[in-house]
Amino acid sequence: MFSKRSLKATDPPSSAGFTLIEIMIALAISGFILSGVYSAYINQQKSYITQGRVAEMQQNLRAAMFPLVSTIRMAGYDPSGNVDSLGITLAEPGRISMQIDWNGDGDTSDDRELIDFGFPVRIDSDHDGIPDAGGSASLGRQYKGAGGYHPIGDNLESIEFLYLDKDGNVTAELADIRLIQISLLTIISKPDRDFTNRTTYNPASGDNADWKRAANIDNFRRRLLITTVVCRNMGL
Repeated sequence: MFSKRSLKATDPPSSAGFTLIEIMIALAISGFILSGVYSAYINQQKSYITQGRVAEMQQNLRAAMFPLVSTIRMAGYDPSGNVDSLGITLAEPGRISMQIDWNGDGDTSDDRELIDFGFPVRIDSDHDGIPDAGGSASLGRQYKGAGGYHPIGDNLESIEFLYLDKDGNVTAELADIRLIQISLLTIISKPDRDFTNRTTYNPASGDNADWKRAANIDNFRRRLLITTVVCRNMGL
């Protein structure tokens, strides 16, 4: 007689591990996640760099404005009353010269008592406050009309000095100057390909066609700072 054997159903293959399709799906999902993380990192990095450059530009603008304001405010300072000076000795759109008797000895022949501000002549020969060859330049300070301009602010695209009398009207008479409006336009050091500048920038004098216009669309960020200075020693 034949022995009876119990018949058992064959066990299915082990379900441990992943199939090829599952692995491919997992890799695809991981790729999407990594792509998003990398994209976010790149965007944050670009934002960080841009913010750093903008902060540098704004700091440079303030650094250039501070010596202008503090010095122009003192134009005509003469505690002795013996200096035959108008205070402001040259008043042009892109250049200003003044006399200040800092030590009160009755003359302005000492060091740093004859002061010029503007772009160097080789860069702005007509003193209109705009570099002759375009682009940007360093705003400088010069003493006694010699020795060259020492930079006080970099990457300035345009500057303007607007001279006003006691009534706030524009004047070309040196003796009538009581207020000076300073306009500084600075530009970032490098372009931002993700940014388009369509802004029109006008100085204190108003619509100046030589300043950066909206039609000159580019990828450079800019900042405009306008400050009014009271020449408190003028007209005393």
